[in-house]
Amino acid sequence: MAQGDPDTLSGRVQTLPVTTKFAYGIGQVAEGIQSRGFDYFAFFYFTQVLGLAGSLAGLAVAIALIFDAVTDPVAGHLSDNWRSRLGRRHPFMYASALPLGVFWCLLYFPPTGLGQTGLFLWFLGFALLVRAAMTLYHVPHMALGAELSDDSSSARRWSSGGPSPPWWGRSASSGSGSPSSFPRRPSTATVC
Repeated sequence: MAQGDPDTLSGRVQTLPVTTKFAYGIGQVAEGIQSRGFDYFAFFYFTQVLGLAGSLAGLAVAIALIFDAVTDPVAGHLSDNWRSRLGRRHPFMYASALPLGVFWCLLYFPPTGLGQTGLFLWFLGFALLVRAAMTLYHVPHMALGAELSDDSSSARRWSSGGPSPPWWGRSASSGSGSPSSFPRRPSTATVC
């Protein structure tokens, strides 16, 4: 709203339509799936199913998190200063969607026969690529949310908390790492 806008002068704040809030919130589902996929599934899959040493899996995750900490501010700076006919935020969000999906799928399909070093490099490489693609989507998406309303408390209230779309994505992906997701194999362990 402009400074001379009657709504601003009277203290009234324009509320966002429910459809806008819902459309914005749906964008959070991807972050929820990626977040829980790493939290619950990737580490387990690489260590327990593929046999990567826990120390190497932990190192790959740590490097990816440090990479994420460096790239988030860079993505924010780029998005803040970007000028295009699609706006500042949307070009990054559109450009990251396909690579994010491809990298996410490839993360879980390493070639057979990789040793510890190969599995580590595969996990690290695709964890970095997934995090980079998610950064190019998520950082501009969160900045867009702050720009949807002139009322900061309203924007905070509807973009965080409660059973919201990020929660839906996290919930949906939480079940994918459960033991019921894996085929039964005969146990080779012996009970003492």
